[in-house]
Amino acid sequence: MNNLFYSVNGQPGVGPVTLQQYLQLNLPPDTLVWFEGQADWKKASDIPELAPQQPPAPPIFLSTPPPANPTAYGTQPHLPGYPPASPSTNRKTILYIVGGVVALFVLFKLFGSSKDKSREPYVQTYASHFAAKLMQATYPVTGKNPTYDVVDWEYSGGVYEIEVKTNWQGSCTIFDSPCDVGYTVLLHVTENGKFQDYEITQRNTCATQHQICDVALGAVLNALENTDLN
Repeated sequence: MNNLFYSVNGQPGVGPVTLQQYLQLNLPPDTLVWFEGQADWKKASDIPELAPQQPPAPPIFLSTPPPANPTAYGTQPHLPGYPPASPSTNRKTILYIVGGVVALFVLFKLFGSSKDKSREPYVQTYASHFAAKLMQATYPVTGKNPTYDVVDWEYSGGVYEIEVKTNWQGSCTIFDSPCDVGYTVLLHVTENGKFQDYEITQRNTCATQHQICDVALGAVLNALENTDLN
């Protein structure tokens, strides 16, 4: 393709020039061009040989080179200088961590200071005395056969938290028929045996049917504040 003629911005045609000479002029893509064999003027951008060439993209330089074999373990990132961990290694690591946490939890529950066996006698003493005092105060006439069972306990910061299940034979008022009244109570007792507070966590059928028992029980428990349970 030689003997080109070109026209810029509607100006008269200039030429002839060779293809190489035209390319060196760096004319805009809407320049009109005609050469022998072409029926009419065309924009240079419509002629493949004259279309502006896109410069090649500049190379990208990485601060850290990629691994030598990117397909060895997928494309997971890893620290420079260390081989990438395999998926099986990652799974094993997670299992070890989870297993360690579970083991620590079990050890704490079994041997933690909150379950110091030397404190067990104090827990039993506070629980039994609490059950007896509660029965005597709530059922002074009809109460008999108090029993108790320590469901669970913890010791922290000089305070015992004791969950006690208690039962008595008795009635809450003189108008009620005696029945087996049962409560599960969460107690807080100081290290020297002083009753602090309580929370009723469960009632048996007899206590539920005789709601007046809650009133009597609450009055007794509130009166027991700072009572010595030794």
